[in-house]
Amino acid sequence: MKDRKKTLPSILFAIGGVAFLFAGLEERIIDGGPIHYVWLSLAGAFFAVAVVFAMAIGRKSGGGAGPPPANA
Repeated sequence: MKDRKKTLPSILFAIGGVAFLFAGLEERIIDGGPIHYVWLSLAGAFFAVAVVFAMAIGRKSGGGAGPPPANA
């Protein structure tokens, strides 16, 4: 259960990125309208935040031995 709570922000930001990606491209796909670059830039920002959260989760220490003593 702990691992789910750690990955939840990353998953939610990735889902938000997909939603913004859809919002930016749906009119273009359906009837050949313009691409909405504001929505695409928001999608990119959300994907970037999701990657940052995922990297931060991976970098956290597992509670190992820690640094060596100063007098070693």
